[in-house]
Amino acid sequence: MQTLHLTDADLMSEAEADALEGSHLDKRHYDRVVRGHVRVDKPNGDPLCIYIPSALPVRLCRGAFEALKALPLSSNNRIAASGGRRLTRVKRDGTTSKTAQGRTVTSGVLGYLDATARDQCRMSALTRDHLDAYQGVRPLVERMGVVFAAHLGDRHAAQQTFVEAVAPDFVIPGTPFTTVTVNRSWRTAAHRDEGDLPQGFGVLTVMGRFEGGALVFPRFRTAVDLRTGGVLLADVHELHGNAPLDVPPGHQRLSLVAYAREGMKACGSAADELARAQRRFSVTGAD
Repeated sequence: MQTLHLTDADLMSEAEADALEGSHLDKRHYDRVVRGHVRVDKPNGDPLCIYIPSALPVRLCRGAFEALKALPLSSNNRIAASGGRRLTRVKRDGTTSKTAQGRTVTSGVLGYLDATARDQCRMSALTRDHLDAYQGVRPLVERMGVVFAAHLGDRHAAQQTFVEAVAPDFVIPGTPFTTVTVNRSWRTAAHRDEGDLPQGFGVLTVMGRFEGGALVFPRFRTAVDLRTGGVLLADVHELHGNAPLDVPPGHQRLSLVAYAREGMKACGSAADELARAQRRFSVTGAD
């Protein structure tokens, strides 16, 4: 494996990078393209990403693609990644309110989600309604976890320790992951992932017929040309997004991002979460 140590001179300023959030990235935003087995380190020595080409068996990729190719994917919650905007509005009383406007994109979540102000910890609706697709992609996700352990052991160990403390009902069995985001033929705008375990790492793969779509880290002026079967271990808290993507008519590019959601540490068992939902319903129903 080759290791590329970036220096401060290789970097875009933080202010320049921050200004790109919500924008689409292209060749103006990177100087180097990773295609082989390469580790890229930040100037402080922390890993930015590791790309392992052909890390996943063809049969697992084919099985996952067949399981996911007809999965209905739609989300309007990916604000920055969709190129949407966060707005501040001054109300009549002089106070301000913040709203978010996101475009609808072909993205969805398999696995489990942590609690919000309105929902308890739960299996995602996409998983519940398409359990066969979830089961069909699990062997690939399990292998992604093995690749993670083999190539970034310290981050894998931290994430594995975390998921072992999460209620088993909310962990993808046999993996250090709680959740997998699936994107179909979607060129993401520059964004930072939120909600995943900071001590862990994002684990990505792609499959399908396509050209382009490299994952760009603009501050580090680095792009990774992911191909079917490759695995990218990436610091998804750094700003990133896709270069122009070309998918021929009748085909699709599927990308999978596996991770552990930090909020899952507060989840009880599935029975506990069901009881919590029932109590919430009884209170709101009484209103």
